[in-house]
Amino acid sequence: MGVIVYELATLKKPFDGDNISNLFHQIINEPIDILPEGTNSDVALVVKELLNKDKAQRPTIMKVANMPCIKAKIEEFIKEHNCKNEVISFFDSDPTSLKPTTKAKPANPGYQLEHSKTGLKS
Repeated sequence: MGVIVYELATLKKPFDGDNISNLFHQIINEPIDILPEGTNSDVALVVKELLNKDKAQRPTIMKVANMPCIKAKIEEFIKEHNCKNEVISFFDSDPTSLKPTTKAKPANPGYQLEHSKTGLKS
């Protein structure tokens, strides 16, 4: 995902080796080129986090969804497309089975519930 975001921001690949061995060397050892001047700071932060050389430090999709800039865009998307249930069901899925979990819904449809994994308001 980090490679895609980097490529969208720069219109070039972050790593480009002559062969697979060189490509792996770049991915593991070489710093990526800096993002163009004027790149949105949120985009720069997402790229930095997603392309962290230490794979143990790279964020999971849930951590990415909880980044304030991403979370705000998800909430904006939900509001614009009136698709709260569809989006929230993704975040309620059991990662081991990828099957949505079922949760009881409050009787009052006007409730504000913060989602336990993402903090998204539903």
